[in-house]
Amino acid sequence: MALGFLFSAMGDSFLMQNDSLLFFILGLGSFAIAHVFFTIAFFKNSSFNKKLFWRLSFPLATCLIGYDVFMYIYLTNQDGFPEDKRIPVIAYMLVISAMTFAASMRDKTSLKSYIVGLVGACVFVASDSVLSNSIFVPGFSCKLVSLIIMVTYYSAEYLIFISSLLHYDYLEE
Repeated sequence: MALGFLFSAMGDSFLMQNDSLLFFILGLGSFAIAHVFFTIAFFKNSSFNKKLFWRLSFPLATCLIGYDVFMYIYLTNQDGFPEDKRIPVIAYMLVISAMTFAASMRDKTSLKSYIVGLVGACVFVASDSVLSNSIFVPGFSCKLVSLIIMVTYYSAEYLIFISSLLHYDYLEE
């Protein structure tokens, strides 16, 4: 988890730079690596319970894949969507969806840690959805959208962090 938070901070730093493709790719890559670390940490708290998979994780994964397909088509059909960002955008969407799926599979933790972590992962998807619209949809960005992005992003980070702390409390019991 700590490495995930470190790479999230690096992603913030890169995306605060100018609008060059290099900083976009470095920022997106840093966030993707952060989500890979979050995914690994979440899967470490999973016994891959079949009942949980079929009741919650599989339906969630189906929704996430559908949402990814919808968002990819929607975003890439915007006027002026840069061709060189197609692959990084879809790759990132799949990584954050995998992280959310992993959060839904955690059965070796407390219920409170599970819920907080899963909500945090879902809020991350929401935050990145608004962010991608602000980047790629002409006329979407404004001060209110920027505020929504920041509130949801830091809420997601906070919830995942709290979930981690709750998990450590669970391990100590």
